[in-house]
Amino acid sequence: MTAAPQVATRLSGTDLATALRQRSAEAAAELAAAGTPPMLAVVVATDDESSHWYVRSIAKAAHKVGLGCDIVDLGAGASVRQIRETVTALSDDVTVHGIIVQTPLPAGVVTRDVVSAIDPAKDVDGANPTSLGRARVRARDRRGRGRAARPPRCRAGGA
Repeated sequence: MTAAPQVATRLSGTDLATALRQRSAEAAAELAAAGTPPMLAVVVATDDESSHWYVRSIAKAAHKVGLGCDIVDLGAGASVRQIRETVTALSDDVTVHGIIVQTPLPAGVVTRDVVSAIDPAKDVDGANPTSLGRARVRARDRRGRGRAARPPRCRAGGA
């Protein structure tokens, strides 16, 4: 008895990324046409060049799909208070729709002390403990099986 040949299906990350960028661009255009141009804010408090390069790549990807991107560079000497106040202000700003707090943070600043100030509805990375909990709950369907989870309002911009 001969086993049936197995057929492999090639998965293309490039095709998926292209489709996600297209959907993101369409959604951004719809929001902008309705008078609500989507805005992402990225809070940076480091002098780490690789982090700055990554943030620039996020901004470039955001712009390609029609998202505004405001890089808020607080400098490597920023205190936990300064970072939290900035994140809180961005959370309260109705013109900002998504927030990322870029790591690493300055020495002595504990990430959870900062990301807990992000409004979970604007938490792109799902870093706020509430966002993490919501993602975990969504990670299970009604039968308790795992499924993909994503944080609220997280939109793939190609970054």
